[in-house]
Amino acid sequence: MRTTLIALVLLSGCAQTGPLAGKLDAMIGGNRHPKGPSVIEVTPSALPHAGERLHATIAARNATATLAIEAVNGTVTTWHTADNVTLSFDRGVLVGTRGLGDDLMGAGAEKTLTALAGGNPGPYRRQLRYLDGENHSVYVSAGCTMTAGSTELFNGQRLRRHDELCKTFHQSFTNTFWTDAHGTVRRARQWVGPEVGYLETWR
Repeated sequence: MRTTLIALVLLSGCAQTGPLAGKLDAMIGGNRHPKGPSVIEVTPSALPHAGERLHATIAARNATATLAIEAVNGTVTTWHTADNVTLSFDRGVLVGTRGLGDDLMGAGAEKTLTALAGGNPGPYRRQLRYLDGENHSVYVSAGCTMTAGSTELFNGQRLRRHDELCKTFHQSFTNTFWTDAHGTVRRARQWVGPEVGYLETWR
């Protein structure tokens, strides 16, 4: 019987193109020649959460996946597919991706989390890190503001909506978080980068 640590994956059925699409095909079950189930190796700290699942979509690629927990390191949780695609979140704020192609290598979360908790109503800055074509780190600084919205119903839960508007020298993007009564992020739509676009997650 397959272990619960195997990533459950679903394919949307729509055609995809490009290197990212190829990765996502494998990520969400597009491999037509499976080599058997891939077991996700978890850290001891992740074992109490091994049954939890994260649902994710990348709208620009019409791709959907369900991920399992690989590791918990302090406040950062890393979710893993069977094809080595990982998404890392610091208490619900996206801080890194691997295996998507043009990955977000790192991002600050503290100021966003403070703003989500209502502790920083004014502007603040976030730093995002990417790699260029020569594998050199490229840092993007964004000025952000957080706005709390109304309560919305999602999957039977009443969640508070928060919109984080961020502007860089070249572009702007809006991250949206939905938190429960305890302040936990249950749903989010977050910017990965110009090539990947937005990642939406919920659990």
